[in-house]
Amino acid sequence: MTAGIAARYVAFRYFSVLIATVAFLLFPVLGPATALEAGTAITNPALLEKIERQGFGIGALLARYGGISQSATAGGLRIANSDLFANRSLRVVIDKLSEDLGKARDNSLEPRVQQTIPASGDDEKYRSQFRVSLLRDKNSGWELSGIVNRMDRAYLNPESCGEIRFIYRFVYRIDTSRGELDSRLPLTLNLVLTARAPAYRQSVSCQALAQNWMRIQDGMGSGDADKALDVLKDLRFAELHKIETNIQVFRLRAGHAPDFGTYAEYLMRVFEWDKKRKNLFTLQILENQVDRQLLMSDQPLRRRLLNWLMRPANLERLDQGTIRIPDGFLATKAISVAPGGHSRSGNNPFEGLFDDEDLKGRLDAYLAKQPSGLSNIHDVETLKLRLQDISCSGCHQSRSIAGFHFIGIDRAGEAPTNSVSVAGSAHFFSDLPRRRSIVQAMAEGRTPAYARGFASRPLPAQADALARTQLYDGWGATCHANAANDNRFAHLACRRGLNCAVLNITDDFPNIGTCVSGSGHELGDPVHIGRVTRESVNGRPQYGQDKYDIKVKNRLSWPQEFNASPQSSGFPNGTLRLKNCDRIPPEATCGKIVDGKFTECINQQGANHETCMQENTVFAALRACDRENPCREDYICTGTYEHPKARPGKGTCVPTYFMFQFRADGHPGSFMPPVVDN
Repeated sequence: MTAGIAARYVAFRYFSVLIATVAFLLFPVLGPATALEAGTAITNPALLEKIERQGFGIGALLARYGGISQSATAGGLRIANSDLFANRSLRVVIDKLSEDLGKARDNSLEPRVQQTIPASGDDEKYRSQFRVSLLRDKNSGWELSGIVNRMDRAYLNPESCGEIRFIYRFVYRIDTSRGELDSRLPLTLNLVLTARAPAYRQSVSCQALAQNWMRIQDGMGSGDADKALDVLKDLRFAELHKIETNIQVFRLRAGHAPDFGTYAEYLMRVFEWDKKRKNLFTLQILENQVDRQLLMSDQPLRRRLLNWLMRPANLERLDQGTIRIPDGFLATKAISVAPGGHSRSGNNPFEGLFDDEDLKGRLDAYLAKQPSGLSNIHDVETLKLRLQDISCSGCHQSRSIAGFHFIGIDRAGEAPTNSVSVAGSAHFFSDLPRRRSIVQAMAEGRTPAYARGFASRPLPAQADALARTQLYDGWGATCHANAANDNRFAHLACRRGLNCAVLNITDDFPNIGTCVSGSGHELGDPVHIGRVTRESVNGRPQYGQDKYDIKVKNRLSWPQEFNASPQSSGFPNGTLRLKNCDRIPPEATCGKIVDGKFTECINQQGANHETCMQENTVFAALRACDRENPCREDYICTGTYEHPKARPGKGTCVPTYFMFQFRADGHPGSFMPPVVDN
């Protein structure tokens, strides 16, 4: 890749390299070896729309299981938030989320948030927060985006047979001078049911419920509505359990966070249904989300937690991913940050709680008595990685889509530039074979094996099921840089032809990397490597205050320098693309990218994002993606474009915040104040 290359760096990292002509080392884009969603999930948007119309909208489900009255909108399909959250049973939910949004700026650990967002007043110029008023807006509501079988969570409560989750995305629909406009926003609400209520423990078996779910087949479409609804009849044995919310509370644009290219915070809450207390949702602790602030201020409590974690039985459960930390150590709120995944300190609530030498001594003592060792934890680095990924903050930024693991495919009619073609993250799809094996074991009356790999990398037991995908050890997968030289980490290697590159170097995770092409010349490959460090005050690294420095400016051996700009955009590491669709290699397809005028357009008063996308985008060759061939972490798979060179059924990989529905800022002025760059 030398002669005939015309390339240049531009001032923003997503489009870091433009190439006119080039020869590539190609790889085959593989098809699935097995049905990923069989028995585990319903994700087809047309099918979900039909199911929603048959009594599975959020208002209808709350009415059915909680006796919560609903005032349905026209057609009975969707209840407006102004009606939904007027119900007293949901008062704690709406009040707590409103309080969280109101305090998000002041509670952030990132100083640039306070420097950017004013302390008070309606900030028309730099509006970056998700507005509190949207939660009760008459033009907003919830759209059923997925139904997920989580019977694999029965290890927490075997009598419940696990969970069934209905996942809803926040949507709005308004009238503008240019016609009706709608979009989704970065907020999900999971309505979680226990698969079996206590009243049915004697009359309905987990085996029967599992057998019924195994009737769900991969690739079910709108024509399978009757079959899907028949399977869902077993929900008559279920019980309302809890509501889980995940919301992007704010997003700083590139000009305010130039090192990472952007900064976003996501807030997670859990509200449990308390039937005994007059049918109310009450605030609950989050599973394995330690209260770092409390623990940092209480050394004896930290010591008790460490002693508990390192007991042999608990260490083994931690290794298997089935540990349940006692409530006294846990928090009721989790914050995750993007981009950067595991490299960001804000995604690791365990950071700084324990001394590394102490961890090493305790782990070595256990391994000395257990020669067979553990499956995932082999040293302090993998122990810390496991601690991070059992937390809500860590898990939701591990092989995720900027804070989410399930986002749902957009329904028909949305432009590809603002539509999602893959329902979930790489973690979601790579974990489905494990979940299905558990449902299958239940259906056959066998004892399930609940153990799981890291959130970012499945166990070898799932390798065969994922062999003809990129999800296990393929391009974009998480890997260990020393896998080829240390048998302990052999299960974290990349497949042949790929290299393990540590893209964001940190002190805690110096060997955790990403599988990229061996040549470094495939579309989608990163174009630079960086180091993530903590800001220091009086020599002490500050938790949640990260900075990103490019260490390898040019992985591809071009002489040009990378010049960061205050108005840069995109994510760290960049991605390789072609400037047009003339010569597209097999790993790519033709899609659209925004030009320099898009930001100016969207910041205008009363701007329509659909019009701005139509008028300010150009075609380019980008990494192709689908559920079996996901994007790299922090990137998202768009819809398929209509273009002679576009590959049918393939989306394109772009930074998540280039997709309008995944940013809280910049939506129509009649629904949200406009955003204007300085």
